[in-house]
Amino acid sequence: MVEISRACRNCGAKFPLKRVDQRYCTPRCRRDVHRRTDARGVSIVPLLMRWRRGRNRGAFSEITKLVDAWIAEDKKRAASLGGRPELKQGGVNTLWKS
Repeated sequence: MVEISRACRNCGAKFPLKRVDQRYCTPRCRRDVHRRTDARGVSIVPLLMRWRRGRNRGAFSEITKLVDAWIAEDKKRAASLGGRPELKQGGVNTLWKS
């Protein structure tokens, strides 16, 4: 039987798959990603609500600055992990890919 391995989407480590849909090498890596996305969601929701309610001036630029910072953070993280392509190509959005 051929053992299939994949790179962890959090730490970049190669690991053998236990399930075909497995994305992380350990429960800790899975929790790290979910905590990071939860924290990002908590910080952007109030800005989105303010922007949507009245299209207030400046709210959209605050949102884009925040997302730009996350993209830069993800690129820096990818570089420190050996430049994993899934983080380089799509930045923030790749964390939520199915």
